[in-house]
Amino acid sequence: MGNDNHNPSADIGKKLAGQTAKAAAKGGKAAAGWLKKGSKKLLGWCSPVLIGLLIFLLFMVMIVSMISMFFAGAQHEENMDSNFALSDEVLAYRPLVEQYAAEYGIEDYIDVILAVMMQESRGIGADPMQSSECEYNTKYLPRRPNAITNSEYSIQVGIHYFSDCIKESGCTGINDVDNLNLTLQAYNFGTSFIPWAQEHSGYSQDPKNYLP
Repeated sequence: MGNDNHNPSADIGKKLAGQTAKAAAKGGKAAAGWLKKGSKKLLGWCSPVLIGLLIFLLFMVMIVSMISMFFAGAQHEENMDSNFALSDEVLAYRPLVEQYAAEYGIEDYIDVILAVMMQESRGIGADPMQSSECEYNTKYLPRRPNAITNSEYSIQVGIHYFSDCIKESGCTGINDVDNLNLTLQAYNFGTSFIPWAQEHSGYSQDPKNYLP
């Protein structure tokens, strides 16, 4: 005989609970399997896309950087050109500069001489090389600023003196930067400045470095 206290509803509840648990477990496994497969498919699809996107972005960054560098370089060259551009007045004297540079054996320094003229006078006036106080000025005495009134004579005297500065400094060419700069300083300070400067560590952009 069975137990009089047996409750059929409880058995049904247990069965339903068991079935529900099994169904939930199966559903969970199915969902997990779907997610696993889905994630693999998703990663399999996304990885090449993401890699391609990253490569594209890096490529674009490189292109933008190169373009920026190009324009920055062009701007720098433009600024350099504007800073060192020769005036029309100076350029008009190129034939005379070439003539006297050849006469004194410094043809390689033609552009440097034109730059000196640009610095001294911008090619304006009768003494474009500011040679009036130079020892080679023997025509326009006394030697005082702007005493020379003949531009060709100014160029001849200036180039003659510049050739002395080159020899005194030991400058070997336009690529001998330090000695060329020393030559340019000597054009204003005098050739006697060169040995003195060489005894004091050579060329310096700052005149204070020449002070004792």
